[in-house]
Amino acid sequence: MKKLNIIIEAPLLKKDFKRFGISYLSKNFQLEIIDISYLTKKKIHQRLKLDEYISNKADNFKINTIKSVKYFIKFIKKNKNEFCIDYLGDIPINQILRYVFFLFDFKLIKTSHGMLPNKPLSIRNYKYFFHKMLNLSHWINFLFNKIKFNRWHIYMISCKKAEKIRNSNYILHTYTFDYATYLEFEKNNSQNYINNSKRKINAVFIDQNLADNTDFLITKHKTVKREIYYNQLKHFFDCLDSNKWNIKIALHPKNEIKNIEKYLVDYKIINNNTISEVKNSDIIFCHYSTALNFAYLYNKPIIVIYINEMKDKHYFQRYINALCDYHKIIPLNISEFKDNDIDINKFSNTSKYEDYINDFIKHPKSKNKYIWEEFTNFLLSYNK
Repeated sequence: MKKLNIIIEAPLLKKDFKRFGISYLSKNFQLEIIDISYLTKKKIHQRLKLDEYISNKADNFKINTIKSVKYFIKFIKKNKNEFCIDYLGDIPINQILRYVFFLFDFKLIKTSHGMLPNKPLSIRNYKYFFHKMLNLSHWINFLFNKIKFNRWHIYMISCKKAEKIRNSNYILHTYTFDYATYLEFEKNNSQNYINNSKRKINAVFIDQNLADNTDFLITKHKTVKREIYYNQLKHFFDCLDSNKWNIKIALHPKNEIKNIEKYLVDYKIINNNTISEVKNSDIIFCHYSTALNFAYLYNKPIIVIYINEMKDKHYFQRYINALCDYHKIIPLNISEFKDNDIDINKFSNTSKYEDYINDFIKHPKSKNKYIWEEFTNFLLSYNK
């Protein structure tokens, strides 16, 4: 059986287990999951314990936690020239480790599984640029981006916007993990949503775990304070007329209900079922999460919301503003919201949803075939 490695920068979660196709791949390959989080981000490793769901299925694959540089070198020497799916972000330490993989002839495989509209930060954000100029990590990242080592052996292009980002020996036209979830969900839940309520608008807020997201620990970007953030969300939801609006919270997979339920005690918090909540809703509230892909696939109006504390954060300009520019809409500042209703047409626009699906969710050349089946067939037929 052919060997396949998967390298990750945080402990494997149930969400990752499903979207990475672990069950399917483990039936076709000798599968080994390489977790470098203990070595590179120990606090994150300690916070995100291995999910019990995954522990119960780990007989079919190996989870290898790298705990020292010595052990890492030993591993790559033993496994050189093997296939490896690379789920590392582009922070400096990951770039260095990726270069080591390259030096030992690993056949690196890259996916473009979660893309969003993005735009450069304004030059007026001089504090951000000044900080980057003095930041060693930035220069390390800049150097490794200039080194032409990162020619991926296989690149799985999930959308049109990903076409020119990577160079590779082989290309597979595919789709995002969210689209795979959508196909599976529709196969098992084909009934269309019908709003039987004549009075209430069913809305779902896609939680992004903005206050506690481990991504910000990895990138070292500042984010919102939990108490301020959730209290202002509560203020916004409370302002809306409860006789007209029915609001639910779709919990982020890395968030814990205990972190937010004391702030949003009057609202139903849903765990591990975002796609169903989006399908069975009329309006989506969000910031810029890739989980918005479900809203596009089900043609649901999106209202982008933010609080004052988010305005000076880098992601506001890069992602929220870029998302709004793409759809020619304005984001709603809920810190200053005082009404009891929203003019939905003012803050949402579904006219470019088909373009968005091609640009960011599903490559037009891809088929609706299971992503990991297509990948497996390709790899098993590989003879070089």
